Amino acid sequence: MNRKIYAIISLVIILTFIGYIIYDSVTAGKVENTGDETIKVAGPPDQWKIESEFSVTYGQLTSVAVSVEGDIFLGGDSFLQV
Repeated sequence: MNRKIYAIISLVIILTFIGYIIYDSVTAGKVENTGDETIKVAGPPDQWKIESEFSVTYGQLTSVAVSVEGDIFLGGDSFLQV
């Protein structure tokens, strides 16, 4: 008898989680907009200036870093270029 009770409780818990996941996935994309808020965000195109472009010919680029002095470090699987 105890096994049946544990099985029913476990089934109720599992169904509750599945129901919550379905509910959350259905309502996740909906955002209420009251129309009272207006925010202007300056994006990166206003803040960036391209001085030069680097061509990486040694392999696939996996990391980019900038030092305090302004040096740009490009790194890949088998190369490091400054």
